[in-house]
Amino acid sequence: MEKIFFSKDINKLLETKFGSGFDDRTVVSYHAMYDKPCVKANQIVEWEKYKITYNNYNPSKIVLIGINRMIIPSNRCDFIHAYLTVMNPQIPKIIIDTAPFIGEPWRLYFHYQMANSFTKFGANYSYPIEGDWLKWFERDIEESIFSPKKLKECIVDTYTDLPKLTTSFEFFTPSKEEIEWYEEAKKFEFSRFRSAKMLLLNLLKQANKHFNLNISYDSYLINEFIKVPDIGIYQFVIEENHRRLEIYNLFTI
Repeated sequence: MEKIFFSKDINKLLETKFGSGFDDRTVVSYHAMYDKPCVKANQIVEWEKYKITYNNYNPSKIVLIGINRMIIPSNRCDFIHAYLTVMNPQIPKIIIDTAPFIGEPWRLYFHYQMANSFTKFGANYSYPIEGDWLKWFERDIEESIFSPKKLKECIVDTYTDLPKLTTSFEFFTPSKEEIEWYEEAKKFEFSRFRSAKMLLLNLLKQANKHFNLNISYDSYLINEFIKVPDIGIYQFVIEENHRRLEIYNLFTI
C-alpha cells in the first residue's frame, strides 16, 4: 500500500491519487515553501501552525507535504516529530514531497520514519542512519544501507513519477601550473582542518574559485554535461555525485 509519494507536481498527484479528497478528520499539513495543496479536506494547516496546535486535532489520518523542509538535522528532536512517530504510529500517515531528499541522502529516511515504513532500514531513529551514511561518505566503510542495492530493498510503500536524472561528468587534464596550485591548496587546507567534511568543503570552495566553476555535491541535479579538472577534490566530489545520482534515480520512473 502506497504511503510515500514523490512528484514534482503535488497538486496533480493529489488530484490523481486522492481526487475524492479526505474525510472530515484528516489533517493535511504543508510546509510554507510549498503551495497550499488543492485538495478536498476540512483541516488544511500550514506546518508552523500545526507544530503548535496539533493537540487541537483528533485526526483519522495525517497528510504531510514537504518532509524535506519540515525535518532537518537541527530540529529532528522537536516534540512534534515524536508525536507523529513513536507516540502515534497507529494514525495513518501519507507523506508527499517533490524529491526523496535534499542535501545528504540519509535524510530520505525521515519520509519512511514518518510513514511508519522504516523497518528495513534497521533503525527506528535517525542518528544511526546518519552515522552509517557518514562512514560511507568518508570512505571508512565500503558498503552502507544507502548502497543502491541495499537501499532498493528499503524502498517500500512508495509511489513516484519523478523523471530520471541524466547528468554526466568528464575530466580534463589540468596544466602543470594548475596541478602545482592544487598541491599547495591541499597542503594549506589539510593544515587547517581535521574534520574530513570541513576539509573537503573548503578545498572544493578554493578549487571552484580558482577554476571558475560551481561544482557541488548537488551538481547531479542539473541534467547537464559537466567537465572538471582531473584533480583529487573533483575526483571525490564527482564520485559522490555519481552516488547521489544513483540513489536519487532509485526513486524515478
